[in-house]
Amino acid sequence: MLLFKTPPVALFPSHQARSLLRPATAIRITSPCRGWDRPDALLRRHAQQRRLYASVQDGEFRQQGKGKRDDQPSWPTTANPTPYEILGLAKDAPYSKARFFQLAKIYHPDRYQQTSDDGISDLTKLDRYRMVVAANEIIGNHQKRRMYDTYGVGWGTQADQLARHRAADKAWRNEPGNASMNATWEDWERWQKKRDGVGEDGLSPSGFAAVTALFLVVATWGWATRAGTDSMNVMGLRDQRHAEISKELRKRQCETAYLSREGRVDSFLRHRELENCAYDPPGHGVSDNTGVSLRDTRPHG
Repeated sequence: MLLFKTPPVALFPSHQARSLLRPATAIRITSPCRGWDRPDALLRRHAQQRRLYASVQDGEFRQQGKGKRDDQPSWPTTANPTPYEILGLAKDAPYSKARFFQLAKIYHPDRYQQTSDDGISDLTKLDRYRMVVAANEIIGNHQKRRMYDTYGVGWGTQADQLARHRAADKAWRNEPGNASMNATWEDWERWQKKRDGVGEDGLSPSGFAAVTALFLVVATWGWATRAGTDSMNVMGLRDQRHAEISKELRKRQCETAYLSREGRVDSFLRHRELENCAYDPPGHGVSDNTGVSLRDTRPHG
C-alpha cells in the first residue's frame, strides 16, 4: 500500500495559503484602548466634541466692546483742524487732559497693531498723533494759548503762519484809526492824542484834574513847611533876645555887687541922669554923630 504525503499547502484554500505564506508585517492599532488614554487627551477630545452655544453673556460682552468703540472721540472733518477742534474744546472753555489721553491711546504708534482694523493707515495715525501732541502743548500752556488766540502763533506749517501774519497785517491796516499812515512825529502826536482822548490844548480833563491835585498837594506841603520854619525862627529870635537881656542884667548885677551903699546910689543916679540927658558915653546907647539915643531905635518887646 502506497501512502502519499499531502503537502500542508494542499489542506488550505489557495487564498488562505497565500496569506499564511506572507511575511509578518506590523499591525497598526487605529483605536487604542480607552482604558489607557491620558487625562489631557480626554479633555481635548471632549472639548472638540462639545458644541458651542450662544449665551446672553457673550452678547453683553460684544455690546460693551461696541459701546467702548463708539465712545472714542472722532477726528474733525475739516481739512485743517484747529487745536480746539482736535481737543473738542471751546475757545473760552478751561483746559482738560481727558480728550488728549483718549486721542493719544488711539493714535500712539505703539497701538497700531491693536487698531489695525479701523481702516486708517499708519502714516495718517502718526500725523494725527503729532497734531494731538502739538494741540495739547498749545492749549495746555496759558502763554502759548494766548499767543495762538491773538496771533495764531505755534500752529500749522511755516507757510500757514506767514499767511496768517499777512492776513492779520492787512486786517489791521483796514481798521479805522490805525497807525499805518503815520510818517512824522506830528502824525504820531495827533494819533496818540486822538487815541487817548486828548484835546487840542494838549491836556485831557483827567490830566488837568491830576495836575491840579498834584499842585494842591505840593502847595500844601510847602505852606506847612514854611509855617514850621517861620515859627522856629520867631522862637529862635525870642530866645536870643531873652538871652541878651539876661546877660545885660547879670553884667550890671556883677558891676554893682561889690560897690558900697554910697557907690550903688551914685551908680543909680548916674544912670538916671544919662537917661535924661542927650549925651551918653560910648557904648551906652547914644551915637556921637546923630545924637539920637539908641534905646529909642531898638524894638521894644
